[in-house]
Formats: sequence, C-alpha cells, structure tokens
Amino acid sequence: MHLGDARGMPTLIESLMASENGARFMSFETLKHYTHEDIQFDPEAPLAARQEAYLKWRRWWRGQSEHFKVNVRAAQIDAEIRM
Repeated sequence: MHLGDARGMPTLIESLMASENGARFMSFETLKHYTHEDIQFDPEAPLAARQEAYLKWRRWWRGQSEHFKVNVRAAQIDAEIRM
C-alpha cells in the first residue's frame, strides 16, 4: 500500500481477524496510521472483543470508502516520528 492509496483498506480491515497476533497488530497500526481514526482494537483481546472492533472498522469503511482520502501529510509526519 502506497501513501495516499486507499485501495488496501479493506484488506487491512479483514486482516484484523487474522489468526496470527502479529498480523492483527500490524494491520491495526497501519489502519491507525492511514486513517487517524479512533476506533480501538486490541490484537490480543478475546475473539468476541476483536470481532466487535473489526465490525466497527467495517462499518466505518462502508461509510467512508467512496470519499476517503488519506491525509498524506499527516501520515508522513507520523512516519517521521516513528523513525
């Protein structure tokens, strides 16, 4: 996924339900980085809690997908701070 390209969002959201904790963690971190949304997700939470958060992300995306634009500058600043 390139900075500014939102086509990978559905895949990231689906990956929140991956069997591997690391994949869930990376997907959530990437979602936060690109969206700046405050939808919580704990990759180590029990399945029911993860599923509830996953569904919130899916609902959010359904409402945003047609108009969503990555705030490229904000994502760049986040990336610079993480280094």
